[in-house]
Amino acid sequence: MEAKINVYDKSKIGKIIAHGWDHLVYEYGEDKVIKFSYLEILQSEHGRQKAIEDYLTCRRFFGNYILNTEIISLPNGKKTVKIQPKIFGHYLTKKDLSQSSVLDQFKEIIKAEESMVAAGCGSLDLVGHKGVFRRRLSNIFVTPDNKLTIFDTMLISFKNLGISYPLFFIGWNISKWRQKYLIKYFLS
Repeated sequence: MEAKINVYDKSKIGKIIAHGWDHLVYEYGEDKVIKFSYLEILQSEHGRQKAIEDYLTCRRFFGNYILNTEIISLPNGKKTVKIQPKIFGHYLTKKDLSQSSVLDQFKEIIKAEESMVAAGCGSLDLVGHKGVFRRRLSNIFVTPDNKLTIFDTMLISFKNLGISYPLFFIGWNISKWRQKYLIKYFLS
C-alpha cells in the first residue's frame, strides 16, 4: 500500500468526535471519519512511513478485524491523515465476552497479537486512551452485529521514533502493563 499524495476535502470535516493518545478524530462527510495525528509531528519524516507500515503489518496479522483505512500523505510529505468508515458500537468489555461469538473473535485477536509480537513486529495497543483507567479495550469496537473491529493500527515499536522516544517509552510501558492485566481479567 502506498499513501496517496493527495489533499483531503476540508469542506467535509465536521465536528470532533473522539481523541486518543495519537489522534484527533472528526466526522468526515456522511459516513466517514478523518484522523489527524498530533504525535506524528514529533516523528518527523518517519511518521508517514510508520503509519503505512503499521497498517500493512496489522492487516497481515489481524486481517478483517482491522478497519479499512485510507492513508493520505499531505503535500509536505511529512504528515498523513487517515480516513476510515464511520462505525458504531462500543468499546470491548468483559461483559461482551459472555457471547460466544465475541469471545471467539477476541481469542483470535489475542492469538494474532501474540503472533505479531513473536515475529518481532512490535505490539498493537489494544487498551487505547479510554481503557487506561477503565476495564475495557478501547481500540477494539463491538459493532451492533457483535463484530469486533480494531480501528487504531499504531504499533508500539521503538524504531524510527526520533525525539518522541521518551513519550512512547513511558506511555507504552503503562499501556503494556494495563493490556496484560485486562486480557487476563477478560479471559478469567
